[in-house]
Parts: sequence; structure tokens; C-alpha cells
Amino acid sequence: MQKVKFENGRGRKLVGNYHEADSDAGIVMSHGFTGDKHEWGYFDKVAEALNEAGYNVLAFDFSGGGESNKSPITAEKEIEDLDAAIEYIRSRDVERVGLYGHSLGGYISLKNYRSEVKAMVLTAPVTSSIDLSKKNLLWTVLARLVGRVPSVNYWKNKKQLMWIGSKIVDEMKHVDQEELLSEVGCPVLIIHGSEDEVVDLEDSKKAVEKLEAGELKVVEGLTHDYDKNLDEVIEATESWFDENLST
Repeated sequence: MQKVKFENGRGRKLVGNYHEADSDAGIVMSHGFTGDKHEWGYFDKVAEALNEAGYNVLAFDFSGGGESNKSPITAEKEIEDLDAAIEYIRSRDVERVGLYGHSLGGYISLKNYRSEVKAMVLTAPVTSSIDLSKKNLLWTVLARLVGRVPSVNYWKNKKQLMWIGSKIVDEMKHVDQEELLSEVGCPVLIIHGSEDEVVDLEDSKKAVEKLEAGELKVVEGLTHDYDKNLDEVIEATESWFDENLST
């Protein structure tokens, strides 16, 4: 694994971990809201497994988090960041691109569908309207008062300082599932935990019905944190990419 740096369309630095393989197939991993390229160890394990299976893998920090350039987090900026990440992995002689996104990263992945993207695996993706303030009330109130709010995610990794603007809260309250999924033309596997307390499982059940080639896997006992049952998640992920991306 090597640490890599590249720029988004705004000229800001993005930082990622790149796992190289002797293949023209690569997977870009997009973390969730207030997460980073490690996603508390979850992304590291998935990336290593996919790399061992023969895929180039790029897990990166969206701007505003991790080691990437600091700026207020918005969905629009994250869409631009993922676009830059896709272009970066393609510059590494990757022709067939897969996307792997968790939670908000799943939404961002769906917004970045294009012909080069041959398959997606999304874990507990945001595909419909969601109120982020339910879990982050203080952030939301302060954001509306001062325009942006520093949020320290102490209870999980004790190291990140992130700027969360009120705009992203408003953006996520107005997600149109039909519009979001109507243009996605590649096979999409959604993996969702039965005990997810953040993103409603019913949203994913409805999403697969609207996708051109969608499939849902429900993992019993799994919460939104994806801190257990990873063997089951990884097995399903590898199988999906082997079927839809490897050839």
C-alpha cells in the first residue's frame, strides 16, 4: 500500500491509500459522513481483501476530512472529489472501474455513475431523504448560526476535526430516490445491516427495485458501523466484483 496525493477540480489536495495490483480493474472507495479513508478500520480490511483478490484499490479522504485539504463538507464537493479519484485511478492504467461506497459515500458513488463504472457495491447507502441532524443536532444548530461548525468525532477516532456546513444537512433532506437511481446503468449490490440505526433498511429495499440491475443482501445483526460480520460483507463484495468487474 502506498499513500498517494492528487488534486480535485478546485485545485485542492486529496490524500488516499492506493493498493496496486497487476490488473486493469480498479475500485474506488468512498467513506461516509464524518468518516475517512480508514472508516475506523472497516475500509482497511475491505481494501486489503479486494487487493488480494487482484484489484487495484483506492480509498481516499474527501476534502474536509482525514488528511485531505480542509473545507466545509458538502455533497457537491464530495461528488467533485470522487470524480477526481476516478480520474486518478484511471491514470494508473485502470480501464474498468468499480465503486464501493458506505452511507453518504454510497450516495456520492451513485451520483458519479458514468460509462467507465462497471459495477458498484454500496453498504447502507443513502438513497433517499435523510435528516443528518437526528444524530448531529449540535452540529446542525451551530452550523445555521455561524455558517459552519467544527465537529470533533471524539467518540470514534479521537483525532478528526471537520467543518460541517448547514448546506449538506439541507441537501440530504431533499434526496429524490427516483431521480438518483434512474441514470445508474451498472450492476449494483447493496449490503445493509438488519440492525442499522442510521439509514433505513426500507430505503435499500425500495432502491433495488428502481435500479436497472440491483440486488440487496441483508446481513443479520449488522449495525451502521460495520464493525462485525465483515467476512460476510467481504465475501459478497468480492463475488459481486468478480462477476461484474473482473472481465
